[in-house]
This record gives sequence, structure tokens and C-alpha cells, in this order.
Amino acid sequence: MFDTYQVGPRSLNANVSVTENRAPPDESVRLLREMEQKAEREILQAVRLDGNEFKGVMHKTYDPMTDEDRYAVIFELNGKRYKIIESCQRGETMEKFVQRLRDAVANELSRAIIIPLSMKMHKV
Repeated sequence: MFDTYQVGPRSLNANVSVTENRAPPDESVRLLREMEQKAEREILQAVRLDGNEFKGVMHKTYDPMTDEDRYAVIFELNGKRYKIIESCQRGETMEKFVQRLRDAVANELSRAIIIPLSMKMHKV
């Protein structure tokens, strides 16, 4: 029915050497971690923080038209002035307002710090 024949594979004599790769012993791992931590400490100590200056103030006013307290956080970082104004609505807890004000200040600070730093790093 078919004109094909199946031929079996030839046997080969071959030497195979197996190399077992083991994880380093615990002492080597500990020494590696110590060296990494020491290198990180030295790098962080070498980072210069000169020339940074931060000044800030918070001012509270009352707006009788809206019956709200308005808080202005004004800070100066390296000679540039930033201003954040948030209103504390009536009925809002002071804890909730302080968290919202903190988040607004943190966002502005991060924009003032992180963006210029990332621009410097991309120029390298």
C-alpha cells in the first residue's frame, strides 16, 4: 500500500559530561550583601546636597462670602516661590483638610524637586 520504509536510528557512542552548578554557600551570600550595603552607604554619603534652601510659611484667612477658612502655604525653594491655596469647607474635619493640604504641598514639592532632577539625569 505505501512505498516507504522505516529505518531505525543508528546507535552512537558518546561521552556526556554533566556540570552541576550550585548556589553559593550562605557565607558567600552574606559577604555579597555586606559589600552591596557598604557600597550603597558610600554612594549615598557622596551625594552632595549643597545649595538647597527651603523657607516656608502658612497663612490663614477667613472668607465671609463663602464662609470658609482659606489656608495659603507659601514656600521658597532655591530662590523660586510657590503658593498653594486650599479652602476648608464647613463640615469638613480638620484631619481630612490637613491631609488634603499635605497632599497638595507634597505634589507641588515633588514637581519642584523631582522634575528638575530627572531632567538633569536624562542629560547625562
